[in-house]
Amino acid sequence: MPFKNEYVPTLDQAIDSTFFTAARDTLRMGHSKYDHWTIDRDLDMVLVHTGSGREPESASQEYWQFIDTKGHYDFTTEELSRLVIGIKDAEQHLERFPQNFWDFVRQNKQSLKQAEVTITYRLLHFWAGTGKSIPDQGSLSFIREALCEYGRRHIFDQEAFASCEVTLIDSRTGRKI
Repeated sequence: MPFKNEYVPTLDQAIDSTFFTAARDTLRMGHSKYDHWTIDRDLDMVLVHTGSGREPESASQEYWQFIDTKGHYDFTTEELSRLVIGIKDAEQHLERFPQNFWDFVRQNKQSLKQAEVTITYRLLHFWAGTGKSIPDQGSLSFIREALCEYGRRHIFDQEAFASCEVTLIDSRTGRKI
């Protein structure tokens, strides 16, 4: 079963998996009915977007947590590009006004179900520390797959786009991961 975007059951609701119960505790999710995560129930993996940069120089940075059976990873990405393919005039509009991506999406909401989004992230760093790990190549592959599914969502619509393709660039080498 591939990754899916889901809302996290609130703390007063039971979860049918010990893995996801533990993940909810580790990630400190479930305090709000609006908490969501990207999840693969068959392979016991979860991705959570924990925040974005708040200063002008870090506005394109995104903060994430990922848990799989091998470890718990905190990492930061920087969005380099985001393109919508399949909505008439999207490429030209977003090329001229890239800061208005979400305004454009809101205005074309009916067309999104047929559209594809492609996102390129620079993987800035992983945080290692107590209970945290540096991922191996297999976990990196699952992280990219989870980011693809996460990229399909928009506001409260868990499947806003038909598909999403994510490219990860290593910040140290400049190469595609």
